[in-house]
Amino acid sequence: MRLNATGLMLYIFMMCTGIACAVESETETLDCNDPLHAAPDAIKRTLGPLYRKNPPIEKLDAAHLKLRELVSGATNCRLHVQSPGSGSDRNLVREWISLHDWLSRLADFVYLESIGKARVDWEIEYADFADTYEFEA
Repeated sequence: MRLNATGLMLYIFMMCTGIACAVESETETLDCNDPLHAAPDAIKRTLGPLYRKNPPIEKLDAAHLKLRELVSGATNCRLHVQSPGSGSDRNLVREWISLHDWLSRLADFVYLESIGKARVDWEIEYADFADTYEFEA
């Protein structure tokens, strides 16, 4: 069977779910129905080992990339729970919006630290996040 450009695009779209195609990777998937555990746990796994240890730039770079993936995941979760057919509680949407903002701030502060332009200590922001989401930094 030969597909024209429109047919090929339609086929690719049908093979993809939602916004992104399902691809095997090391990217962590967030549980969109459990933001109070999913995102904070992922952030703790990413930044916890670096906290108060004066990590080298390479580790901060890796953490920044991981945090950017989590920002993307938080965006996808927000879009999913906010979609008309999801039937999600408005509070769930608000929580994902808040988490997205926290993740973006953390990612930006870690990045700035990694290039030597930190104006805000990422560790202070991380400690505030841990305090807010009630886990030990």
